[in-house]
Amino acid sequence: QNPKNGIKTRRVFYLPRPGGFMVYPDIRQYAFSPEGERLFIFYDIYSEYYEKSLRFETYLLNLQTGILNEYGKMSGGSGSLRPKIVWSPEGDEILLFLTEANESGYTLNVLRTVPGTEERLKMADAGLWSQDDYFYLTNLYWRE
Repeated sequence: QNPKNGIKTRRVFYLPRPGGFMVYPDIRQYAFSPEGERLFIFYDIYSEYYEKSLRFETYLLNLQTGILNEYGKMSGGSGSLRPKIVWSPEGDEILLFLTEANESGYTLNVLRTVPGTEERLKMADAGLWSQDDYFYLTNLYWRE
């Protein structure tokens, strides 16, 4: 709602459409910043032909201005395995929790990004947790 005139406004934004045969992108996860003015988006570039994620892309949308910034890309099949995103309480850091399939089972990796800086999708903890059977996170919170 616009504080000046009290009129509700809606914004439409579009993510880049990747090309390719039987490639269907999908927003797998998103998270609002603590102050509610930014939205971090996890965009899975999925190949129906190969039946797996080709890569994922991340974006940061400023909800006040409508400006969409790319926040990093990463190749691999972890995009479709229920990623999770959590903002720090101050809104100055974002963690991504990604389950990765490998030869020995599944592994949980944590990536870190810092909005407003050049630090984008850096590995914070590789192999935080591993097991033979598929697993995923349901709830995730930032605690200090």
